[in-house]
Amino acid sequence: MAKDTPIDAFAVPQDFAVYQHFNRREDMTEMISVLRDHRIAVRVSGEDAGEWTESVIMGAPLKPEFWIEIPSADFEKANFMLLEYAEAHLTEEDIDAHPFSEYSPQELKQVLLEDTGWSPLAIAVARKLLLRSGEDIDLTQLRQEARKRIQAAFEPQKGSLLSIGLSLLLGIFSGLVLWFIGYMISLGVLLYYALGSHRDPDGNKHYAYTKTTRNIGRTSLLLIFAAAVLGLLNFLYFHVADFSRLQQWLWFWP
Repeated sequence: MAKDTPIDAFAVPQDFAVYQHFNRREDMTEMISVLRDHRIAVRVSGEDAGEWTESVIMGAPLKPEFWIEIPSADFEKANFMLLEYAEAHLTEEDIDAHPFSEYSPQELKQVLLEDTGWSPLAIAVARKLLLRSGEDIDLTQLRQEARKRIQAAFEPQKGSLLSIGLSLLLGIFSGLVLWFIGYMISLGVLLYYALGSHRDPDGNKHYAYTKTTRNIGRTSLLLIFAAAVLGLLNFLYFHVADFSRLQQWLWFWP
């Protein structure tokens, strides 16, 4: 099998996730080549990655121009390989021309502590500059501190009960009167509270909210679903309440 085939010759990974996104297609070419050279399966936006489904807020996808997906189990390997590649191909001219060359050692350490927000090239430059400065640097300790920050950043958060409550009320109201726009807004918000997640730099998925918040979100979803069923039954069969004037005002039907 050709080395540029997006699927590994020995396995067909299923859990693909967005690894990196780009503003220009040409910016991702080199990264794709490095990943595939190290037998990491890659799917590319517009070719085999499908539609962007990674992040949704209130029904509106946060879609970049271009992105690549790799198996989530390979995130850590990809991080290491890309950093190793960047360090191996850095020249002194590249380092001197980089904006980090004007950073103080303390600022460079901060870059390493926040390595998830920087590209492998930027991390490689920061490391080289720190070593060149002659500072007494414990990279192992810096990595441990960075790990602690990542763990804290991906701890599930307690959701806003006010936001959930308002979304629930909107969903129940919209379900009963069959207001599609209001119902979809409520559904999007409550789905995120119930199922929302994000991935850490190693590809591990973490829930965005605590178990209590997720359970409240799931219960709220059931309630707005029940409200929509009642609204449909009322409209089609029972006619207990007439919402036609209200529906016209909400622009559901002209």
